[in-house]
Amino acid sequence: MFDWSVERERLAQALSDPVDLEHGSTRPAHDGALAVDARYRALVRNLPDCVVVVHDRDLRGVSIDGPIVDRVGFSRAQFVGSSLEDLLPADTVSRLEPAYRAALDGRAASIEFQYAPSGTFYSVEIVPLRESPDAPIEGVFTVARDISVRKRAEREEQQRTAQQSAVAALGVKALEGMPSELLAQDAVATVAETLGVDLCELLELTDDRESLRMRAGVGWEPGIAGTARAPFGSAFYPGFAWGSTGPVTVRDYESEDRFRPTRLLARHGGVATAAVTVGAKQRRYGILAAHSRSAREFRGHELDFLQGIANVLAEAIVREAAEDSMRHQALHDPLTGLPNRTLLVERLTHWLERADRSSNTAAVLFVDIDHFKVVNDALGHVRGDQLLQAVARRLRAALRPSDTVARVGGDEFVVLCENLESQDDALQLASRLSGALDDPFKVAEHVHRVTASVGIAVWAPGATAGDLMRDADAAMYRAKERGRARYELFHAGMRAWAESWFTIEEELRTALERGELSNVYQPIVDPADGSIAGFEALVRWNHPERGTVPPLDFIPIAEQNGLIVELGHGVLREACAEAASWPDPLRISVNLSPRQLSDPGLVDSVSAVLKVTGLAADRLSLEITESAFTDDPARALEVLGRLKEIGVRLELDDFGTGYSSLTYVRMFPIDALKIDRSFVQGVCQSPEDAAIVEAVISMGRALGVNVVAEGVESEDQSAALQNLGCRLAQGYLFSRPVPAAALAEMVARR
Repeated sequence: MFDWSVERERLAQALSDPVDLEHGSTRPAHDGALAVDARYRALVRNLPDCVVVVHDRDLRGVSIDGPIVDRVGFSRAQFVGSSLEDLLPADTVSRLEPAYRAALDGRAASIEFQYAPSGTFYSVEIVPLRESPDAPIEGVFTVARDISVRKRAEREEQQRTAQQSAVAALGVKALEGMPSELLAQDAVATVAETLGVDLCELLELTDDRESLRMRAGVGWEPGIAGTARAPFGSAFYPGFAWGSTGPVTVRDYESEDRFRPTRLLARHGGVATAAVTVGAKQRRYGILAAHSRSAREFRGHELDFLQGIANVLAEAIVREAAEDSMRHQALHDPLTGLPNRTLLVERLTHWLERADRSSNTAAVLFVDIDHFKVVNDALGHVRGDQLLQAVARRLRAALRPSDTVARVGGDEFVVLCENLESQDDALQLASRLSGALDDPFKVAEHVHRVTASVGIAVWAPGATAGDLMRDADAAMYRAKERGRARYELFHAGMRAWAESWFTIEEELRTALERGELSNVYQPIVDPADGSIAGFEALVRWNHPERGTVPPLDFIPIAEQNGLIVELGHGVLREACAEAASWPDPLRISVNLSPRQLSDPGLVDSVSAVLKVTGLAADRLSLEITESAFTDDPARALEVLGRLKEIGVRLELDDFGTGYSSLTYVRMFPIDALKIDRSFVQGVCQSPEDAAIVEAVISMGRALGVNVVAEGVESEDQSAALQNLGCRLAQGYLFSRPVPAAALAEMVARR
């Protein structure tokens, strides 16, 4: 590399005498001088990107030489005798002239400048021109080197540094959790500033995948960003870029034949484009594009920068989506998509924080699907889940947009209704929710009727979220206890009742473990002579502290929490073991709850008990109430058919109390009908009850099934039943239920 700091004086001396470029020096031919002269002229002409000029003391051109003379924009002939003002633009003269004047005073200078006409960058060394260090200054000697490549490299390096810094800064904002909407706007602003483009946009694919929406933009008309749509087809640049494997660039749309600018881009004067995809090929989210209003070649590092920004956006979108998904999963039920208990309590707490400033009230409704465990066991869990999803949709559709319905358990939903004017509004809402379930549900070709028990708690000053949830739960259990398919409004007296309910539930679990439950037996007799035809097994709970707990106090609880299956199996096993010791043909009747009938293992369980105890199948009667059929008649018919196949007798209990009783007699393989005690008790006083009892007895005779009258308590009732043709009855008139120890004497007297 030529070092001007060492050689410039010798070079200046060598070029101080203008030389005819073809014929040599104008000086006398001294061999030494010519050798030096030739050496340095050869040096100048072979220096890359270099031009050497000499000016006299008036700063008029004397000579110009070097390998890039043809690039400077004027000829040697034009240079000689011309002033700086003749050769250079005014702004360049204003920069160079002070340095030339200084050189005339003996001071060398170094300057970098850009020659405006060509855009070329030069590094200029300006030194005094003289024969020797002590000789007078004859002019100015200048060596100018073309440093455009270096300047461009420096500029690109600065641009890369700025681009890398911009990508890093955006990445930091993304890592700090800046919302994607703000990050997107920051990204397009960064691209526009860093690349020096007129327009920038981030396009995202719409949900219908029919177009791309401008999510963020810079340089567009007000109101465009966030609303404008771009076509998705490959005839336009966004769709083409979407299907490309790398960046897409356009220097000038006038010469582009692969695709067109969008109408919006054309309207805004877009001429050149650089576009990259946001997201990996398997999961693309959109297009990031920069546009210029003049023709422009986008360099590789600019495309790398654009892709870097797009990658930051993609990672932020993925991370935000994952966080949103995790947040949603943490606050929503995965089966139904409804809010879960956590989100419900958050919303309730938020309302309570504002409650004192509101003149309105709020209510919490606890909705529990009746007999859902029965349905779930009958359908299977997959179809049971489908039914729950359908119920969730019905409940959501029945509410106002401001209301919240959450799934808080298997078949339990809680509704929060804010800003109600009165308690009546809460009652109307409960009625609307119940009504939303009236139409039957169809799941896997099965039709199911669903009802719900609803508990309502209305906010009162001072009540907490926990208070409202607990009170609504207590009211719901009261609705269950009073027959289901109804709603109850919480009042203070329910709290003690609810506490008792939960206490009994817990103690019942312990009782089953300790064997505190046992059977008593009530005879079924011929009212004419009192002869015993069989016994009905009834369960009793001998509590170590409470004494005998009435069935009505724990059977509904066992039915509700599923303990009835275990409890019922114990009753069946004990009853069959007892009956096996009785003489034939005495039969034993055992009640089956709806929950037991839906148990997939019921038939196998009955078969196993009969085998273990040795009781003949035709001596066992299973009593089923109408409610066992209502949820899934087809499933019930299939189970009862299997029980009949093993020889078990079937009886329809509490006959006459349901609107579908006659239908069930026709549909199901019934062996006996048990007339509900409410009709038996009125048989002597009420002509209507007497007519119903007579009709049932006649129907039983016509169908060839036995009829048993329940709840006979007086001689008059017994006589009336005999006159109507009833041959079997049970009730306190004949005997109260007795423990197993007292059966031997009764069986002997039969």
